Formats: sequence, C-alpha cells, structure tokens
Amino acid sequence: MLLINKNFKSVNPVIKVKRQIHPVGHGAFITEQFFDPEDKCIFTVVYDCGSRSKQLINKAITDFFNEGIKVDVLFISHFDSDHVNGLPNLSMHFSKDVKVFIPFFYQKLRNIYPKDKAIAIDLVFKTLKAHTINPIYVTYNANSYTSDELDINHPFNRSIKSGTHIHYYINEQIIWEYVPFNLFDEKAIYNKLKSLNIDFSATEAWSNEMIKDIRIIYHEMCSSINENSLIILSHTVKVRDINLQINDESCDWQCQNCSGCEYDRYKLNMTSAALYTGDSVLKANSGTKSKALKEFDIFLLVLCKEYAPVISLFQVPHHGSKNNSNSITLADKMILRLFVNCQEYNKIKHPNISQSLNKPIYIIDKSHGYNEEITFY
Repeated sequence: MLLINKNFKSVNPVIKVKRQIHPVGHGAFITEQFFDPEDKCIFTVVYDCGSRSKQLINKAITDFFNEGIKVDVLFISHFDSDHVNGLPNLSMHFSKDVKVFIPFFYQKLRNIYPKDKAIAIDLVFKTLKAHTINPIYVTYNANSYTSDELDINHPFNRSIKSGTHIHYYINEQIIWEYVPFNLFDEKAIYNKLKSLNIDFSATEAWSNEMIKDIRIIYHEMCSSINENSLIILSHTVKVRDINLQINDESCDWQCQNCSGCEYDRYKLNMTSAALYTGDSVLKANSGTKSKALKEFDIFLLVLCKEYAPVISLFQVPHHGSKNNSNSITLADKMILRLFVNCQEYNKIKHPNISQSLNKPIYIIDKSHGYNEEITFY
C-alpha cells in the first residue's frame, strides 16, 4: 500500500471515497463510495455492471452490497451485455431517488444494431421501467465543454449536455465532480438517414436488405457502434488536504518532499482523477476518417485544459482492443496509470497493450481487482 500524507490540519476526516474496480473478467463493474467521519457509507456511484460471466457479476454484486448500501447514481457506458447484464440484480439495490445516466441514442435506430446489442437495450429499459425510472440522456456537444453545473442531489432534466459538471456537496462545499462525455453525434446519423427518405414510422417492417444498407451508411459516418460509449471523468475539486491510499508499490507523483503547501486543482487531479471509457474508440492522432475519432484529439485538449490536467487512473477502452486505442493515446503524458477489464484467456487476444509504456497497468480479470481510498481533511 502506498500512503501519501500532507501535513493534515484536521484530526478527523471530513469524508472518505473508496474506489473499486471489481474482478468480473471480460466486463465492467466499477463503484465509488463516499463515507462520513463515522465510516458510514452515505453515497454510492456505479459505472457499468456486467460481465460475460453472469456468475462473476452476480457474485460481485452480492459481495459488494452489504445491508443498507444503495445505488444513488448509475452511469451506463453503452448497451453491450457484458456491461449491463448485471442490471436486474443491481436494481434490487437502487435508492428511491437513483439517477441513471445513459448516452443519447435514437430508439428508432434499435433495429440496425446487432441482435445481442438490441437485447441488451431491451434489458436496460425493461429494468428501468420496472422501477419507474426515466434515464437521463447525455447528449453530444460539439465543443466537448460546457460551463453547465448541476447538483447531483437535485432533480435533473431528461437530458444534459456532454461535459456538464455534476457536483457532489458536503456541508455546502463541492467535494467531488462527475463529468459525462458523449463524443458520438448520433443525431447527425439520424438526420442523414432521414434525408434519404427512410421511413422511421415502421422500423419493424424494415427488410434485412434495408437494414444492411442503413448499417453501411451508419458505418460510413463512424467506425463502430461502440463509439456511442459514455465516458465519465470522476475527480476531486476544491479540497485542501488529502490522503491517498492505493494498491501500488510505486509513486509516480514524485512529491515526497512536499512542504505541505495547499493543493491546487492540478495536484488534486493527479491523485484522484479517473477516466472511465467503456468501449469507446479513442485513438489519438489516428488519421482516421471517423468524425468521432478526429474529435478525440480535441477532446483530450479540452479535458486537460478545462477539467483535469492529469488522469491518475485511465480505463483502457474496449477491454484492451487494438481497434479502440493506440500507443499514442495510452502514452499521453496526462495519463499516469492504466487498467483494463479482460478475461485471463480469450480468443480475441485482449488486452493488446504495449508493455513498453513504462506505466503501471492493472489487469482486472476474474481474480484480480483494484481499489484505492481517498480521504479529505
């Protein structure tokens, strides 16, 4: 365990955040819990909840949710079974005011998705409907940035802009911030299809030939349906004293000789900022024709300038697939540590990550997870 201490001015902690990446093999189940000074969990956030192994995801859910713990916020990255098939079990632990965020998409385009993705979409909406939950859509924003700010405990509209600052408060002070990003402009695809006089009033009547033609148009505008993945930035803001414990033996921060100065936004993000990417396609400087991929370079600049100059923990997209990220992305100087969710043995050879990156890479499989605790004083 690594401990970073900073001449704390208070004896008792104000709040503790516990971040866990659970061992579910090829899938994703990430939780962040907020604890009060009495070590009681007061708020729980979940990012994705699924696995290729239903046994693994259901065990992880059962092991995690002790009596009284409820899900207050759920972010769903995208509609793949290995990211959402634990939702029916997870929903048994929803709080009465749970907020569920999903990437904006047109349900009228459901029929062009592969069958397994369509089934996953139905599972998500069936589960939410059973609990009378209206999801909050995160819509595409060409600038990737907005100054919009929301209180996570207040009611939300049915949709918010990509890049919206979602704040969590303690004693009227912003302690934590979640920022959802949607880099995928599905509205542009929908409008393109409408301009071709495609009838969306009876999508169930579309022939296989028509669906095939629509998919061709879809893929001309993007490289993959998985580009429609919700990316989440999770980090601390406006806090002075912090104590970080992570399950790593080395420190990349190089600040052991710090004299105890107050933290600025830059240093805070070096300890706490995580970027969860789902199955996004995030290839920096790839030269691709994909509009979304070209915008990723812009997104990185906006992320660094406006939100978090350093990402302490970065989820390698799509279980380490070489089609979703490249060495330029993973070697970016703003990224300190990497983790990848994958199986120990798989035919598609995930993860495909260069070992020459000289960065800690955590392999999250069915046996190994990751956890860290961040305490504010």
